[in-house]
Amino acid sequence: MQDCADMEAWHLKHDCIILFPVKGEAYGFGSLAEVGFVIRTEIDNTDFRFVLMFIEPAVSAELVDHCPGQADGSRRARQLVLARLSQVDLNARRIPLLSSSG
Repeated sequence: MQDCADMEAWHLKHDCIILFPVKGEAYGFGSLAEVGFVIRTEIDNTDFRFVLMFIEPAVSAELVDHCPGQADGSRRARQLVLARLSQVDLNARRIPLLSSSG
């Protein structure tokens, strides 16, 4: 597992195009936490990179049924991340944030 984390960190730092989906198929806690790191990196980055973020507002009904507490925590974390991202001028940073009515 650590090898995958190291590889992902390398790609987040070096790739010219970053696609960052946080879909409803998973609780997404790790991915939601990484959003801040990606944004911070891009604010400091002077090289041109293209970052595309997509965050669904909630997890799937299947995950809600499987673990309602986790699903609610994920929904609240997604709302918090989206609220914080709305305070950053993402367009100036070349970071489109796609939304979903989910």
